[in-house]
Amino acid sequence: MPEHSGEAVPGEIHRLMFEATACYNHGDIAGASACCARVLAHSGEFPEALHLLGLCRWKGGDLEAALHLLTRAQALRPMDAQWWHNLGIVREQSGDTSGAQVAFRRAAELNPRSAESHYNLGVTCEALGDSDTAETAYRRALLVNDRHTGAAAGLAALCEARNRLDEAQRWVDTALRGSPEDAVANLTQAQLDFRTGRYTQTAARLEAQLKHRVLPASVRDGCPVEAVR
Repeated sequence: MPEHSGEAVPGEIHRLMFEATACYNHGDIAGASACCARVLAHSGEFPEALHLLGLCRWKGGDLEAALHLLTRAQALRPMDAQWWHNLGIVREQSGDTSGAQVAFRRAAELNPRSAESHYNLGVTCEALGDSDTAETAYRRALLVNDRHTGAAAGLAALCEARNRLDEAQRWVDTALRGSPEDAVANLTQAQLDFRTGRYTQTAARLEAQLKHRVLPASVRDGCPVEAVR
């Protein structure tokens, strides 16, 4: 557990935060929330408690409360890359794509080895119409993890849209090897099939997507669980 900056923290708060973390990691969101609430009753600006309680609210579907708590925590710990990443996820899910882009960019700057931060930055940039920055972000994600399915699929789609068909096919192949059901990769493959006259394959792939009602993924929401430490 990271140490609290500033004045010495009573042992009871350390014990409660240890218990809160254990509860969260075992799926006991109510228990984690109760421990965090007790910490905040003693020290209202304890960043770890604010952050973990924000994640609890996120897990419970209360995005407004989660956003408020994570923002308060982030102001107290502005150099924590994972916390910026988590804030970006909640901002995106709250409909603030521009705010999410800012958070993911900061997360990627603070931790250039996070493929997920680069990937999610790419997703938000693409959603905001900045394809050039999105392509750069996807490439950086793949430099960190050359099997990152989402980044490979996103890059493939951008390459196809820019008529770099051979490169698009290479990245589609990478994405589909990692995740045969990936919606973006399958739709890009359908586009490539159509553009090269393989109409039967195009129809079959699109029918499969419609049958399973598979939609393209957006920002990945799994990372907040990994932030507890």
